[in-house]
Amino acid sequence: MTTNKQPKPYLLNIINSLEAINSYKPNSEDQLSNDHKSYDAILMRLQDVGENLIQLRDLFPTFWDENAIDAWNKAIGLRNIISHGYVQIKLSIIWELISKDLPEFEESVRKLVE
Repeated sequence: MTTNKQPKPYLLNIINSLEAINSYKPNSEDQLSNDHKSYDAILMRLQDVGENLIQLRDLFPTFWDENAIDAWNKAIGLRNIISHGYVQIKLSIIWELISKDLPEFEESVRKLVE
């Protein structure tokens, strides 16, 4: 198995997923509840974000220790919930995340690739 030797490709994958989420995001929670394709696409991209964060944590522990914020660990937890269906995912939580929390999260990643 070949792995990237630098964190940057994983960070860029995260940014690409966040940009996709922003492009899929409807204007309201109600619209999201009625747009099953966008909801599914957003959940898939959130899984991808979490998976790339897992790779960063596991492959680059020093980088992780120096740069990770609490939201990164929460994103990994959300990835596990989405992937394994531990509990019913609440649309209201996903809406809150993508409408309010994503900009700060994205900034925490972007500053590491600039």
